Amino acid sequence: MMKKQKMNIIYVFVMIILGSIILGGQAQAAEGLHTDNGVSCYEDAQGVNYGFYEDGVSCYVKGYVDNIDSEVKIPSIIVVEGRQYTVTVIEEKAFYWCDALTKIELPNTITAIKKKAFVGTQLKEIEIPNSVMELDATALNACTDLTNIIISKDNPKYSSDKQGCVYNKNKTRLIFAVYAVDDVVIPKTVKVIGEYAFDTTMLKSVKIPNSVKTIETNAFGYCSRLKSANIPNSVKVIEGWAFEYCDGLEKVTIGKNVTTIGKYAFENCFKLNKVTINSTKLKKIGDGAFQKNKNLKNITLKTNKLTKKSVGENVFKGTHKKLVVKVPSKKVNSYKNIFKNKGNKKLTVTK
Repeated sequence: MMKKQKMNIIYVFVMIILGSIILGGQAQAAEGLHTDNGVSCYEDAQGVNYGFYEDGVSCYVKGYVDNIDSEVKIPSIIVVEGRQYTVTVIEEKAFYWCDALTKIELPNTITAIKKKAFVGTQLKEIEIPNSVMELDATALNACTDLTNIIISKDNPKYSSDKQGCVYNKNKTRLIFAVYAVDDVVIPKTVKVIGEYAFDTTMLKSVKIPNSVKTIETNAFGYCSRLKSANIPNSVKVIEGWAFEYCDGLEKVTIGKNVTTIGKYAFENCFKLNKVTINSTKLKKIGDGAFQKNKNLKNITLKTNKLTKKSVGENVFKGTHKKLVVKVPSKKVNSYKNIFKNKGNKKLTVTK
């Protein structure tokens, strides 16, 4: 009988120990090493998740948990089961719509901040480490409280200014601007306004210098406060969707050297009523370039280089029924034949 009691006591003791081990393992999984869809991950005490690269020595910020701290400091190194991993990347959508995040400190081991990494966070300011060699133009989209991006002069690839704009090192390319940007004067060194540069920002006015040659895709998309766009003579290419959904835009003036207006470049600019294209070199207008602009009544073209093939489909679809397109006198008849099948059969072509 005594022997049986001893065995029961031993059994209970063993089960308590095993239970403690199991519970301890579960607690560690909540804050520590765990798996996510079969992939090993690590969660730190702040609520930040990390993934591991195959090299066995580096890792990346992967995501966050619901109860993440509002102020986060990303370490340069994390230690997992006695092994050190250097944190090198803020991965795509790592803090996507993390509205709890108000402050973040990044270490000087970060080399890349990927697409949409901080979209929708409540960051007010961010300092980009000197180590960053890749900074995606959409990384800080929709950060409505963000007013300042600090980039040290020692960063070899990027620079910033007090207007809230980020550039490449020598400021020949404007990469993006903060959401709260207002009136902007682009430096005379800039040659390219990059894709999504001002997309969905609060931009009210912009002065584009006579050094810019290309306005890339979606560069000014969804800038609802922008009322006018004066595109200088230096610009040769306006890429697709460049000014789409600028629903406060009323007037556009395009300089003398534009050769291409990309597809849907000015679509859905609901208040747009006048477009003047001074270029005699314009050879191509892409599909739907001016479509769905119900108030667009006047377009002036000075080029004689457009052909049936070079004018895209539905260029004038959804424009005002009394749209008047003024063209060079020698091109009235040929342009009538071209434009009548481009979305608005009631438009008038005149010299």
